[in-house]
Order: sequence, then C-alpha cells, then structure tokens
Amino acid sequence: LPTVEEGAGAIAINEAMNEEIPIVTTNIDGLTEDLKDNHSALLVPSQNSEALADALEKLILNPDIAKKFSKNAKDDFLKNHKQSQVLKNINRVLQLSTQS
Repeated sequence: LPTVEEGAGAIAINEAMNEEIPIVTTNIDGLTEDLKDNHSALLVPSQNSEALADALEKLILNPDIAKKFSKNAKDDFLKNHKQSQVLKNINRVLQLSTQS
C-alpha cells in the first residue's frame, strides 16, 4: 500500500493484518504504528519505487517469509485491538481531551 500520507490507508492495513495478507507499505506516520519492519510487514521509504519493487519481489520469491509476516501481523493486530484495549484507548483519549 504505497502512499505519501495516511488517509484511509490505516483501515486497509488493519484489514490486511486481520486477514493475514502480506503487507508492504510506505513508512509514514500514522500508517505504520502497528507494524514492525521485517516482523509483520516490509516498510519502504515514501516515493521510492525501487524499494517498493524490491520489497514486493522479496515477498513473492519468499512465500515462507510472507506467511510469517502475515501471521505476526495478525497476532499483533489481535493483541493491540482487543475490545478491552480499544476501550482503554478510547478512555485515555477522552481523559486527555478533557484536560485541555
């Protein structure tokens, strides 16, 4: 998912993580918070088509690595998005917003 700004990319990444789809994306703020390079995804610099092509090629030529990253991403997604964790995060945001 190459992009130069966050936009709706975070939703697509969360869906890919949950469905165990291999992820290659640009390393930009807001998009990669839940991802770890060479663990759950391959992160490439924004606007670098050569790095993007190399990352895609790596996953295509190494299906075991793609599968491992996909499983790691799903595990991380489930750990970070459990209902109790989501509720804690919402509560924290609400508390911070009332402190301003």
